[in-house]
Amino acid sequence: MFFSWLSVLPRTLFAEGAAIKFEVNHIANVFEKAGEKINLFFKFSKEAKASYEQYLLEKRLAELKYVIDVKDGTLIEETSSRYTTYAGKLNQYIVENGIGNKEDLFDMYKRHEGVLSELQKNFEFESGFWLLLQHGINTAKTSQQELSK
Repeated sequence: MFFSWLSVLPRTLFAEGAAIKFEVNHIANVFEKAGEKINLFFKFSKEAKASYEQYLLEKRLAELKYVIDVKDGTLIEETSSRYTTYAGKLNQYIVENGIGNKEDLFDMYKRHEGVLSELQKNFEFESGFWLLLQHGINTAKTSQQELSK
């Protein structure tokens, strides 16, 4: 449980008007990832699992921002892929179980879309890294559409 909290600095950051929930100073290592899985295992209610999955998605977005801020191109593919994977898992869990405040999640995905669009401005149009971030934007838009059904 404590692994996931060590990497989080509690403050809100803004990427030119698009807010992220918190900042991280590294991407999760193998021990932190294991801690996250253990934490998720011990969330017994569907609502608690969904809330923790949402927290992890926010963390993946913060990791992606961190990697771009420190200009570590070697990790952009991994972190952007992790973001889209977690977004898909969260949305699938919410839709399949009919839980969570869909309006809040819709707003979260809309906010993420804005953050990702701002991060995308760091790269040349249609470059590899730009396209990776576009995939995240498309995932956020698709998630919003699924929640609107």
